[in-house]
Amino acid sequence: MRSHSFQAFLLAIFVSGLSLTQAHAANSHAPMDPNLTTLHQLAEHPVDYGVVKVTLDHMVDPSVDVKATLHELDGWAEKVRVRLPPNADHYTTFMVLGSTFAVPGPWNDNRPFSYDLSDPFGKNIRNKLVSEYLKTRKGNCVSMPILLLILGQKLGLDMALATAPNHNLVMFRQDDGTWVNIEATSGTAFSNEEYQRQLYITPIAMHSGIYLRPLSPAEAVGAMGDELGDYYEKARKPKFQLDLTAYLLEINPKDTVAMIRRADAYYRLLDEKYFKKYPTPNLIPAADRADFQMLSKSNAELFQQAEALGGFYPVNADTSKKTDHGQKGVSCPSEESSATSSSVRPLA
Repeated sequence: MRSHSFQAFLLAIFVSGLSLTQAHAANSHAPMDPNLTTLHQLAEHPVDYGVVKVTLDHMVDPSVDVKATLHELDGWAEKVRVRLPPNADHYTTFMVLGSTFAVPGPWNDNRPFSYDLSDPFGKNIRNKLVSEYLKTRKGNCVSMPILLLILGQKLGLDMALATAPNHNLVMFRQDDGTWVNIEATSGTAFSNEEYQRQLYITPIAMHSGIYLRPLSPAEAVGAMGDELGDYYEKARKPKFQLDLTAYLLEINPKDTVAMIRRADAYYRLLDEKYFKKYPTPNLIPAADRADFQMLSKSNAELFQQAEALGGFYPVNADTSKKTDHGQKGVSCPSEESSATSSSVRPLA
């Protein structure tokens, strides 16, 4: 059963106007970042994926109406229920769920949901918000699988979030216990082999278990938390990024995305403290060289850890984020783009 008391706690914060900082003040042992306090609670309680996603969306964009969005999600779950035949099994329920969004009809006012070709990579962070997806009905490989996951949970389906290089998908457990990969951007089932071929997933990555496996609820919270990492990378100081990624790696020590975001935070500190001030490292004052070396080493070691697991990191970077001049950027493959060497590539 889900924790209705925790959902009520979150709604009390957002609806009454109580700030996360005020909520944090009651717990002297909580992390300094109030968003991390909430993230801890989201992962420690019975996980409600809808509450998790909408709460994270509100952290990124305070204009998100938490109560209204959660109500809208409940409404979509009900639209699926009324279309179900009596005594529908899990497979039938899943198929009706998919058609409710993909097939035009009165259930969606003849406005089916589809892939957003104008921003397929979700570079505009608003396009990753579930509230924005519900409004525009144009999604990406963040919003589309997570909406399926949220509604699947509400309908009693056994579903899990999974990741691939620069990509999210959902997995559906059939009645015989086997898991099926669901590519939400196209509404089709892909085998592991198809994902491995299209997204260049190496045998090392499959062996290490960083991709194409059903994430636990807590791990799914961590994967969804990457949305906050994306926001912090653009709008917060590196310390916030370091604190967040430390927690994400506590949830999932093999989270290579968190590793690279953490490496990026060390790079940002290097840039802020040294690269912008000193043309070459030998000009750094002797008293600061140990700090410079520590930050450089931390950055490089995180890339090495991700590489050892067979991880990918995004490309299309405007600037190096790796102390040995590797690239960093963003990519989100779709059925239209089918990952190519120009959109994603393995870590060097």
